[in-house]
Amino acid sequence: MNASAIPDVQELLADLVVLGQHGISPSRIPDVPSLSSLAIVQTEVRGPAKADLAIGMMAVLKEAAAELGEGPTGEAVRLYLGLVPRTRGQRQRDRRDAAADAMGIDRETWRKHWERSALEELAAEIYRFEQDRRIRVRVRPRRRPDGAILNDFAAAGGKSLDKREAEARLFSTAYALRADLLASERASSDGQTTRAEEFAATALWRYAVLAEALARYVTDYGQAMVMVGNEVTLDEITSLLGYRAPFTDEQVTWLRLQLAATNNFNGSREKFLDRIRSSDVMNLWQSNII
Repeated sequence: MNASAIPDVQELLADLVVLGQHGISPSRIPDVPSLSSLAIVQTEVRGPAKADLAIGMMAVLKEAAAELGEGPTGEAVRLYLGLVPRTRGQRQRDRRDAAADAMGIDRETWRKHWERSALEELAAEIYRFEQDRRIRVRVRPRRRPDGAILNDFAAAGGKSLDKREAEARLFSTAYALRADLLASERASSDGQTTRAEEFAATALWRYAVLAEALARYVTDYGQAMVMVGNEVTLDEITSLLGYRAPFTDEQVTWLRLQLAATNNFNGSREKFLDRIRSSDVMNLWQSNII
């Protein structure tokens, strides 16, 4: 499997089958390479120990299982994988019994007819989560035909007002980013290194917010923007501000994941910076700003 590719549903299902056989807990995690490679798992990992990986993976599994609903299937999956205290650490046979009870069936019926399909549903949710988090913000530039001024409503695909509002909010974030970059440059030229670093850190947070906002915009409305009449990339937006970020697409995706981990679209500046303060991405940003 390509290290940068998203494992497919069947690869994730194979790992979930292994987890079903062995169970998962903070003190025990089998070898599940596809699940371990997911960006949504890695962003939950807080340290180098195997227990850190197990805890991060359990958080993702619980979130995905919650998407199966509060009905018997979701409850059965949580019981079978040991994602609830009641079955954590139990043998596979006992976890199967608990899952079957939740479904109102016997253990063999669960094993033969329900277990794999329920795990496949979970694998599909995990795949969707990972795909959502890895949406690229890079899109192909396209010239406006004949340089004509397009009708706002037509250009917005019939969603003129909400699309234009989304554009305006996106560009307001971009100009707030520009203000922080200029403030950092001013403080640095005045010899106020600490202040320059603070403004640069805030600018990086705004850059992550901008990247996420652009990805959401592309998902909701497509790439063309009424205000510029073109499809634009994150690099092109920041270039309009007089700055080009030094990041690869993978690093931008990583920043968006750290922002998402603050559980807020706009994110908490403090929580975001706490997560990335000593990272290579932060160091690269600071070295290019100050």
